[in-house]
Amino acid sequence: MKKLLCSALIAPVILFSAEAIAHRVNLFAWVEGDAVQAEAKFSGGARARNARITATDKATGKLIASGTTDGKGAWHFALDAKTRSAAHDILLVIDAGEGHRNEWTVPASDFAQGAAAPEPPSGQPAQEPAPQPSAAPAPGVCVSRAELEAIVSRAIDARLAPVMRAVAQNRDEGPKLSEIVGGIGWIVGLFGIAAYLRRRRSE
Repeated sequence: MKKLLCSALIAPVILFSAEAIAHRVNLFAWVEGDAVQAEAKFSGGARARNARITATDKATGKLIASGTTDGKGAWHFALDAKTRSAAHDILLVIDAGEGHRNEWTVPASDFAQGAAAPEPPSGQPAQEPAPQPSAAPAPGVCVSRAELEAIVSRAIDARLAPVMRAVAQNRDEGPKLSEIVGGIGWIVGLFGIAAYLRRRRSE
């Protein structure tokens, strides 16, 4: 009878802990061009559809963007110049309902603008570039430097997008330590209750 009582007390907790870990929502995010791309799915592989996501400035707590995942568990938001120049980490939080919640931090180093060129010391005039002899215009379509950089940047982003997605997903290491410890705590607690009841019955 005592063994049946212990089993009846412990079994639901073990099943609850296993189910909670199996349905944990995972969130991945990476920078792609001028936007942050995010994907959410459960540990079993199912996409987290229509889940609420917020993006906030991790340093100030200011909301940057919010929305819900689509049918593929994906969501994205544009990185404006203000967010880039602030150079603060971005915290993404997903809420898939029924307590399924997770976070992901996008480091500022992934999207922050490069530092501006240093100004010359005060009192020292800036050196002007020496005049270059004019070259004969090259035949064909002329493309400015800014346009060329934009074209190259888009091409690189398109090539690196699958790599960035894979890197983001590989950063997930399964159940968090807090979840594992919490599940063990429940089991240990029920063992304690079972031991207490056993002692009460023997008295």
